[in-house]
Amino acid sequence: MRLGVARNQARTAWRLLAIELAVDSAAFTYRLDREKLRRARRREGRYLLRTNLTDDDQARLWGLYLQRVSVEQAFRNLKGDLAIRPIFH
Repeated sequence: MRLGVARNQARTAWRLLAIELAVDSAAFTYRLDREKLRRARRREGRYLLRTNLTDDDQARLWGLYLQRVSVEQAFRNLKGDLAIRPIFH
């Protein structure tokens, strides 16, 4: 049960551990998986965009992603502006 609580409190760090439970007792051992830590550190600060578009131009895909973010921000602002005053039908 304590392992479950620890997993919920530290989800990102949990993936970097290798835990072994003893079958005959309630003891366990753990160690840091250094290879997973190296891979995680290499990916820090980078974006991975998954898309179904087959365009080979990465700069264009990134531009489309930024446009999507701008549109979502505009909708968020619009929803906030509509909530300022009541609308009667």
